[in-house]
This record gives sequence, structure tokens and C-alpha cells, in this order.
Amino acid sequence: MAGIKDKSLLLKEKERIKKKMLEEKRRVNFFFTDFGTFVRKQKVTGLAIAFVLGMISSDLVKAIVNDLIMPLIGIILPNNDWQAFVLTLGPLKLALGHFMSVFINFLIILLVVYLIIRWMTKLNLVES
Repeated sequence: MAGIKDKSLLLKEKERIKKKMLEEKRRVNFFFTDFGTFVRKQKVTGLAIAFVLGMISSDLVKAIVNDLIMPLIGIILPNNDWQAFVLTLGPLKLALGHFMSVFINFLIILLVVYLIIRWMTKLNLVES
């Protein structure tokens, strides 16, 4: 009789574990299904790609400014040291070289964003 009870308990425990595993599998499947729906609805993939491209293009813009544009501006400034150019007016010191570098970076990034949005509008990817 004891052997039958032990087998019965083992079968019940096995069934309980099986149900728990099935429930856990459903939770995992729901998570991935829900996550996939979220990614599609919110267009997270596009946002992630835009973020990575933004980071990469930032380096490109800095290189364009520092290596192509600013050397031309450096010809105009004394000693060709445009980043260190400081305008001193009495006790006031204005770091115009650094400001010009940041401002030109901003303008180039603004131009790139404008061109991308204009291109996307032509392809009807975004509303104007």
C-alpha cells in the first residue's frame, strides 16, 4: 500500500511540475510576443538605428568641421590656432574659437537632419 501512495505522490508532483513549467513557458512566450508587438508598434528599431547613425554622424561632422572647415577659417585668424582664439575686452574674455567650432557643428547637423527629413518626405515615409 505504501508503494502505491508513493507512486501516487510522485505522479501528483510530476503533474504539478509539468503545469508549472507549462505556465512558465506561456509567460516567456507572452513576454516575447508582447515585446515584439511593442517594437513593431513603437518603431523602436527605427529609433535605435537613428540613434546609432546619429552617434556615427556626430564623429563625421566633427571631422568635417575640425579638418576641413576650421583650417580655412584658421587662415583668417592669427597664428592659425582657431580653437584657442580668445577675444579680450578688458577683464572679459570671449572664447570665440570654441564657440565657432560648436556653432558650425550645430549648423552642419541641422543641415543633415533637414536633408534627411526632406528625403523621407519625398518618399512619403513621414508627413510634411
